[in-house]
Amino acid sequence: MKKLLLACTVCMCFAVSANAQEQREGTFSDTVNMNSYLKLHLTTLFEFEPALQFGYSYPVNAGRGQLQHEIGYVTWNRSYMLSTDRDDISFHGFRIRNQYRHYYLTKRAAEVKDELEKDYNRNYFALDVMYKYGNIWQVREIDYGAYFEDVGMVTHKHVGAIHVIVGKESEFLASGETILDYYFGFGLRYKGFASEYDDLVPHNDLSPFFYDSISRASLSFMAGVRIGFKI
Repeated sequence: MKKLLLACTVCMCFAVSANAQEQREGTFSDTVNMNSYLKLHLTTLFEFEPALQFGYSYPVNAGRGQLQHEIGYVTWNRSYMLSTDRDDISFHGFRIRNQYRHYYLTKRAAEVKDELEKDYNRNYFALDVMYKYGNIWQVREIDYGAYFEDVGMVTHKHVGAIHVIVGKESEFLASGETILDYYFGFGLRYKGFASEYDDLVPHNDLSPFFYDSISRASLSFMAGVRIGFKI
């Protein structure tokens, strides 16, 4: 009888231990993410130069990190313009963003993990590199000295940036199949402009008034939200 009770106790302990391990491995908040996601970048739709931007993320380093690649079509939102006499302007471009993220366990997530309760957040920090190109077609009056001429011209805009980011992935609608990806970060940004008519047209005539056409480097802040679908 004692042997039977001992055997039952051992089996129960093993079952509890296995169940605990299963719950730990099943918690959403962890330092490992083996899922791949297709993402839509929601906040880029509301920028001064809006972009329809999609991303794909997948696990690396045994799931302790993820690589994310994004590409988007960039244009502009004419509703941001305060003047109505700039119908001769057209802006189009693209943006490419690559990111490596590493997951870490917060103090709260560690407590939840020890309590064998399910958390709904996964935290990370990341290094993000971005390149954006745009070209502005517009008609401008050029002074050749002896006469004036309306000329269609293209101004090329190049932007490069690198940011350090802190973010969080949260389950959306209580389903691990869909997540919301929140982030913010700081870094450096450089933008440059080039046009074949640089010497003939003042810079403030090369683009809309809110469009800073001075080539320079600057500090940068970024924040946003993506929605991701597990694939």
